[in-house]
Amino acid sequence: MYEVIDAYSEVFLGYSVCETENPRAQYAAYRMALITAGHRPYEVVHDNQGGHKEGDAVKFLDRLPVKVHRTTKPYSGQSKTIESVFNRFQGQYLAQDKFFTGMNITAVRKSSHVDTNFVYANMEHLYTRAELIKAYEEYRERWNVAAHPNTGISRMEMYLTSSNPATPAITEEDMVSMLWWTTEQPVAYTDNGLTVTINGEKRKYEVHERPGVYDYDFLGRNRGRRYYVKYDPCDLSSVRLYTKSSTGDLRFERVAVPPVRIHRNIQEQLPGEQQLIRDNIKANEEAYKKREIEARTIERKYGMSLEQQGLNRPTLPGGSKKIEEEIEREVHRRTRNLRPKYERMSAGQVSKEISMMILDRSTGKKQNDDYGEDQQYRAVAKL
Repeated sequence: MYEVIDAYSEVFLGYSVCETENPRAQYAAYRMALITAGHRPYEVVHDNQGGHKEGDAVKFLDRLPVKVHRTTKPYSGQSKTIESVFNRFQGQYLAQDKFFTGMNITAVRKSSHVDTNFVYANMEHLYTRAELIKAYEEYRERWNVAAHPNTGISRMEMYLTSSNPATPAITEEDMVSMLWWTTEQPVAYTDNGLTVTINGEKRKYEVHERPGVYDYDFLGRNRGRRYYVKYDPCDLSSVRLYTKSSTGDLRFERVAVPPVRIHRNIQEQLPGEQQLIRDNIKANEEAYKKREIEARTIERKYGMSLEQQGLNRPTLPGGSKKIEEEIEREVHRRTRNLRPKYERMSAGQVSKEISMMILDRSTGKKQNDDYGEDQQYRAVAKL
């Protein structure tokens, strides 16, 4: 067990079960403790061995917004409050269990050692892992509600009635900064959303306009853009996308969720799934039309559309006559007063354009000088 306690009241705040001490176990225990407490810790004290020296553990402990973060001295039992607490917890509560495996292996008293003969004789009755955890939870609950030896008041009551103005309440942003992990490298957002590897498993996420409806506008504006992903290891139902500023700070952009899974078999579809399918088809059509309208408008602005070249435009793949007509109407509305940005001119027309220019005295350059190297073209695009 990896346990986090409140040194003042001796209340057990958070725990985790692990085969060996490791960063994940520490994270789970501290997470439970922070949620239970609801306030920032002022001081965090732990030993300097085991999983505390691993990279992820160091990063996580450094993120905790505490005033004091220190390690205990080796071979100094009096500096380890939790050693005394656990010694009494084992002797007064865990030792009552018939399958108690004893105190520290260096304990002198016979009652502090495991009864191996009894254990071997009852192997089939030993706890399963789930049963062991449940039994431990019951014992720690009894410890928390029992009287503190120095005050005679329930440990939990001591904890709940205590206050410390130097430890403000934890906000949602505090929870994100303390408990959420951030990918080391940014991930590209593509037509299929983004794929992030969490604990060795690849997971897909996408940005939605509203629950169940893909945000095609976001995709159109951010296709190929790379994002740092923040995620809660204990709740992967959503992640947050961030971009990095020039100063190195992360800027929140959007929340992404796993792709919607819908039963393809109509017989198995749940209420609302058919409507969700129709909404997504409609949104997909609108996004398709928007992209096509923007593309054709740009083509006509520069005199590069198929129609301006005397060619016929092929039918849109998967499109209908109605969609084609809607696209053409909108393109015509946008470009009806638009002349091509570049039109061929004679040498005399170029000279005339130059002579009509006005000198900008602030820069010493002529305004509207947009010819570049080839002065056979002029900019005459007007809306």
